[in-house]
Amino acid sequence: SDGGLVQLRLIAPVGFVFEVGGFDGFIGMIPGVTCEPECTLIADPRVQYDNELILPNLVIRVDKKYGFQVRMRLPNRSPTRSTNAFFLELGYNSNSTARSDSEAVRLQGGMLAAPPIKVVYDAKVYTLSNAMGAKNMIEFHFRIATPMNSNDGIVIQGDKNTRLTDLVCWPTAIPGQLGLASDANCQMRTTPDGYPLLLLTTFKIPMPAGFYGLRFNVSTNPTVVMPANGYWTIGTYKNMHYYPLLQVLDQKTTAPSERVRTEMRIAALLSPGQWEANYIGRDDRPLMDNLLTFYFKLRTRPLVDATVPSIALAVRGPRGFFVVENCTDSVFLLGNFNGTLPAATPVNATTWPCSAEAIGGQSWCPTTISPWPSMLPVTACLGLDNSAQIMIPNYASMPEPPTCGGVGRQPCPYLGLEAEVTYGFQLKVKNPIDDKTTTRWAIDLGTEASLTFTSFRVRTFDVDATELRAVSSVRSSFGQTREVLTALRPITLFFKTSTEVPGQRSPGSARRLQTGGDLDLALQQPLSPVAAEGRLELVGPTGFAFSCQQLTLEKAGRHPANTEDLYRDVIDILCEVGGGRYDLIPANHLVIRLKGRKALSSGVLYRLTVMLLNPSADQDGSSPWVLSTYKRRMATDHVIPIDQITLPGYPIVNLVPKFVVDNLSKEYLGEMMVRVIRATFEFNTPLFDGDSLKLFAPTGLDIRGVTVVGGPPAPCSAFKWKEGTYPLPRSPRPRCTCSVGADGGLRCALKIVIDEGSPSVVAPRSKVWGQGMEFAFEFSALNPTKMPDVVENFWKVEHAIEATGALVAGQLVQSWPVYAQITNITFGVAGLEQRAMVSTDLVLTFRPRAWGRVLELIVLEPSAFNFERCRPDSPLERDGRTSKNRLVLVKGAFEANQVTSIFIAGVTLGKPGGQTRLSIRLFSSDYMDQVTPSSEVAQSLSSFQGFRLAGALRVLEQYLWSEPVIAHYEDSAPDPVLPQLPPHADFPTRVEILFDTTMPVFAGGFLVLGSVGRFGLKVMPCVPLTEEAEYQPSLALCNKSGAAGYPSDTGNSSSSTCGVQQFLNITSFKTMYNEVDYPYGLNMTVDNITRGTPGSPVIAAGRVYRLRSWCRATIEAFAWQADTEDGRPQPSNTNDAQTMASPAAALMTATVTPFTSRVPPASLVKIELRVRAGPGQAKVTDLKVLMPEGFVLFDRGEAVGSVSDGRPIVSVATSYGSGDAADGDGRKFSLEVLTPASTPADKRWFVFAQDQGGAVTGWGMNPGFSLQSLPVRISYPSIPLYKGWVAM
Repeated sequence: SDGGLVQLRLIAPVGFVFEVGGFDGFIGMIPGVTCEPECTLIADPRVQYDNELILPNLVIRVDKKYGFQVRMRLPNRSPTRSTNAFFLELGYNSNSTARSDSEAVRLQGGMLAAPPIKVVYDAKVYTLSNAMGAKNMIEFHFRIATPMNSNDGIVIQGDKNTRLTDLVCWPTAIPGQLGLASDANCQMRTTPDGYPLLLLTTFKIPMPAGFYGLRFNVSTNPTVVMPANGYWTIGTYKNMHYYPLLQVLDQKTTAPSERVRTEMRIAALLSPGQWEANYIGRDDRPLMDNLLTFYFKLRTRPLVDATVPSIALAVRGPRGFFVVENCTDSVFLLGNFNGTLPAATPVNATTWPCSAEAIGGQSWCPTTISPWPSMLPVTACLGLDNSAQIMIPNYASMPEPPTCGGVGRQPCPYLGLEAEVTYGFQLKVKNPIDDKTTTRWAIDLGTEASLTFTSFRVRTFDVDATELRAVSSVRSSFGQTREVLTALRPITLFFKTSTEVPGQRSPGSARRLQTGGDLDLALQQPLSPVAAEGRLELVGPTGFAFSCQQLTLEKAGRHPANTEDLYRDVIDILCEVGGGRYDLIPANHLVIRLKGRKALSSGVLYRLTVMLLNPSADQDGSSPWVLSTYKRRMATDHVIPIDQITLPGYPIVNLVPKFVVDNLSKEYLGEMMVRVIRATFEFNTPLFDGDSLKLFAPTGLDIRGVTVVGGPPAPCSAFKWKEGTYPLPRSPRPRCTCSVGADGGLRCALKIVIDEGSPSVVAPRSKVWGQGMEFAFEFSALNPTKMPDVVENFWKVEHAIEATGALVAGQLVQSWPVYAQITNITFGVAGLEQRAMVSTDLVLTFRPRAWGRVLELIVLEPSAFNFERCRPDSPLERDGRTSKNRLVLVKGAFEANQVTSIFIAGVTLGKPGGQTRLSIRLFSSDYMDQVTPSSEVAQSLSSFQGFRLAGALRVLEQYLWSEPVIAHYEDSAPDPVLPQLPPHADFPTRVEILFDTTMPVFAGGFLVLGSVGRFGLKVMPCVPLTEEAEYQPSLALCNKSGAAGYPSDTGNSSSSTCGVQQFLNITSFKTMYNEVDYPYGLNMTVDNITRGTPGSPVIAAGRVYRLRSWCRATIEAFAWQADTEDGRPQPSNTNDAQTMASPAAALMTATVTPFTSRVPPASLVKIELRVRAGPGQAKVTDLKVLMPEGFVLFDRGEAVGSVSDGRPIVSVATSYGSGDAADGDGRKFSLEVLTPASTPADKRWFVFAQDQGGAVTGWGMNPGFSLQSLPVRISYPSIPLYKGWVAM
C-alpha cells in the first residue's frame, strides 16, 4: 500500500551475477533521475541464485520516481538458457503467485529487455568438403550485438590447422541471414604466421546488429592433411583502416572447423531414371520425404585406433535439406543382411540398387555396389539440419572370433570396409521447400573425405514465378443452386515447371504415321508404348470449389493471335473437378489432363485462369494451396510425381452486404477521365472508431489526385462525400496510393482511416456509423488504356481494424468495361472518282491501343454507303455480317500501338455528300457481341475523322458553240450547216454547261470549271477568255423544267437550252493556271443577285443551273473538271473530271474549182477540190464533201442520189485523188457533178474529216460558185401578127 513496507525482487537473465558487497555494491538512488532525498531506497540487499536481487522492507509512495544502482558481473555472451530480459516484481514475498486475503501477492511487475552483451556469439563454421586441396564452400555464421558504421568491420582469422585455406572474395549472404553492406570491402590476407585472415570493412552504409551468414562459394582447402580440427576467431572492430591497431566493438569468439582429410576415391549420389527413381524411394518434390542413395569408394581401409569403438560416416547436404535428429531408422545400408534393406527396394530381397544381380537391368547404374559388411551395422545416427552423423562400429575395436587367430591358427579374414570397393547406403531426408540452395553434397569417413558432388534439383515450380492471384477473399453466399454460376469468381495461377509435363501425343508419344496435317486424323493415331499423359493438379483448402467453366490455360504473355500457345479444352486438355467434368457444385480438387500434342515445357511461364466458389464460412488463410504435376505411363498406368509447390492461402471474411461502384459519367473509353464515380456501401456491422476502409481499384485505373505544396498527402482525385452526408467529420482525408507491379500493371487503392477522436481495438469501441446505413462517396479516375484482365477488372473493398490489420468484412463487384482508344484515324478515297454515289476505293488507317482480330466499320453519315460488294486487302476477308453501311472484316491481326492501313476496293459511296461520320470497333474474337461479355476491345464511336464526301455534280448537257451557231439559235440568223459542226480550234467559243448538284452551295462559295486531261494526262486546255465584257461568265437557275435536252432556235439567249428562272451573281472570278503556268479554267465566286432567305443556298441541291463562259477551243480531247468549293480542302461537289468535253475541230482549207470558167446549170461538169489539213489536226484519211443543195454526184456516168435528197455528202476514199492533206499543196481530187437548174441560195461547199468514231476532227468551208446559163438574146419586132426575121 502507499507508504507501507514492500519487498522488491529483480531477476536478471541466467549468467548475470549480482555483487552487492562493499560500500558501493548498492546505491538506492540515481542522480538526476530519482527524486531526492525522499525517494532514496534504504535496504539491505540480498542475492539468491546469483541472478536474483531482493530488496526487503522498502517504503515506496505513489507517483514518485524511484531507482537504484547495483554492481553486476556480466557473462561472456548473451544468455541462451533463459529469456534475455530483466523482471521486476513489486510486492514479492514468495515464489507463489496465489492470492492472499483476496489480494494479489504481486502489487505490480514489469519486464525490461536486456541490452545485448558486446560479444560475437552463436558462431559456427560450416565446410561442405573436408578433402585436402578440394574446391570448397565455407560458411561463417555469427551474431553481433553492436551495429557497425563507417570504417567498422569484421575480422575473421584461422589458426595453424587452417593454414593454406584460400577464400575468394566476395561472400554472399545466406538466405534468411544478414550479409555485408553493398559498399563493404573484402580483403583476403595471410598473417605473419601464415594463418588465413579476412578483413571485411563497411564504407558508408551501416550494418545492423543481428545474425550474419557469409558464404564463400569459391574457396580451396589446404593441400595437406591436418592433424586436428581447425579454429576460426571472429570479432568486430572500429577503425578497420588502421589495422592492426583496432578498437574492439564486439569481443571476438572462436568456432571450430572440420579437420582436413585425405581425398576419398569416389563419392556420389545415385541418379536413377525418372521412371525408375520412384521404385527406390526417390521423391524429389519439395518438403517430401526422400530416400537418397549414396555410394562411395575408399582409398584405404578405415583403420582407426582400437580404443575408439565407433567411427562416423558424415553426410553433408545443401541447405534446406533436413535430417531428423534421431536418424537411426532413416539409414539403410545396401546389403543382404537382416534389418538393413529399405522398404522401397525391389521385391527380391537379395538385390539392391546397382547390386551385381540387379545392374544388368539398371542401365543408369554408374558402377556395381557391393554389399555392406554385415558386421558394421548402424549403431546410431544424429541429424543436424542438413547433415547426418552415422555411427558404425570401428572394425579394429571389435574382438576377434574364437575360431581364428592365436598360436597355430589361421589369421581371421578382414570383414570390414575394404579399400577400392564401392559401398552404398540410403538416407531418408526431407527436401527443401524450393530449389534455391547450393547443389552439392560431401561425405567423410574415418581419415578420408570426398570432394563435393552434384545433388539434384528439387522438383518444384519456380518459386519466384509461381503465384496465385485471387480476386475475392469474401465468403460465398447464394440461396439457390442456379445462383452458383453467378457466384463464381476467377483466380489466376502463374507457374513455371522444372520438368516437362508431356501430352498424350507429344513428340515421341504417338506413332509416326502420315496424317497430312489433319488434326482429327492425328488424334486418332495409336500411341507408342512409351506414351505418357501429364496432368496438372491444384488442390485448394477445404471449402473451396472449382469449376471447369471458362477455364483458360496458356503461356503467360501470349499474343492474342497466337493460338499455338493456348491449350484448348477437349482438344489439348481435359478438365476434371470433383469426379465429374460438368458437376454443378465442384470440389476443391482440380485436375487438368494433357490429352493432346501440347506439353507443358520446363522453364516456361504459364497462366491458368479458373473459376471457383469461395467457402461459405470464414477462414483464417492458414491452409495452403498445393500445385502438383504428374505423368502416367499409358501402357502400364504407372504414375510418378514430377513437380510440387505449396502456395500460401488467403483469409475468407464476411461479406459487405451492399457494395456498388457506379460510373455516373458513363465514360468507358480507355485513358479518359471518369468525372464522377460513386461508391456505395451498407455494412452488416457498425463502423467503429479505429476501423479502416480500403477500396481497391481495377488494375490500370488511376484514382490519384494532384499533390500540391501544403496540401494533404496522397490525395484522391476529386473526392467528396455523397451530397447531404458527412459521416467522418474529424477523420483525416482519404489517401489514394498506387504501385506498379512486376507485370507493369498499375494498382491503386483508396484508404479511409476512421479517427473520430477515440480509436480503439478493444471493447467497448466507439461506434461512428450504424449497421445497415448507407455510406457513400464520390471521386474521379482515369480509365486504364484497355480492358483489364478478367481477374483484374473488379472493385474490392476491405473493412478492417486499422491497428491490427484484422479483416472484418469485404466484397467485390465487377467493374465497367473499358474500351481502348482507336487513334490516328484517317478515312479517305483512294480511287479516281470521289463523288457521291460512285463505286470507288477507300483507305482506312488507324492506330488501336489494344490488339484486335475483327474490325467493324459503320459509316453513319452520309447515308447509302454500301460495302456489300467491296474487296479488302488480303488476308482480310469481308464477313457475311457485312450489310449496307456496315463492314465486318475478319482474319485480321490489328496490333496494339501500331498503325494499320486497310485498302478496300469497290465501295459504293453514299449520298448526298458531306462530312463522313463513322464508328470503328475492334473485337478479339470472331464471335464479336455474340458472347458474354462482349469480345470488344477498342472503339471509336461517331468519329468525324473521316473524309468529306464530295457531292455529285452532274453535267446534264454541254454545248460548245461558235459565234455563228449562237447567232443561229439566239439572234434569228439561221444557218442550216454550222450548228451541226463543232467549233474551230483556237477560235473564241462559248461553253454552256447545264448541271445539278447533290450538295448545296452557299453565298461566297466557288464554282470551278476547268479543262483537264482525264487520269492526269497532259492536254492543251480550252483557254478561258475574259477580256471582253461579253466573254465574262454567267450563271442562271433554270426553271423547274430543267435542261431542255437539246437546243432550240428561240432567238432568245435565256431559253435556248433551258428556261431561265433567275440569274445568279458571279461576284468575281479568277483564271486558274496549271503547273506550267498555262490558263485552263475559271474559279468563280457565286452569290444571289437579290438576297433571299438568310442561310439559303445560292446553288440548291437538285436544281438545274446553266453556266456560260468563253474559251479558246482546243483540238485535243479533254474533260471538264466541274467543282464547287467552300474553302475546305475537298470540294463540296465534283464531277471527278469524268465529263468529256464536246470536241473542237481543226480549221481545214478547201478550194473548189470548176474545170470551166462558166458553169452552166443543169449540166454535167467536173469540179476540182484541193484540201489542206488544219493546225494540229490528226492525219486525214477519209474525207467527206458536203455540196450545195441541188448538186448530184455522178460516178462512172451514173447518178448517185437525186436532186430531192437535199445537200449531198460525198465520201472520198483515201486512194482517190493525189497528194497529202498535211502537205503544203494539200490533197487534190475531182468530182463529176450535175449542177442544179439554178444557183442555190446557199452555195457553200464544206469539207470535213472524221475519226473512226465519227467525230469531226477538222472542217473547212469554201464559198462556192454561181451557175451561169449560155448567154442568149432574141430580138424581133413586138408587132402583132408580124412575120419576119428574128435575130438570135
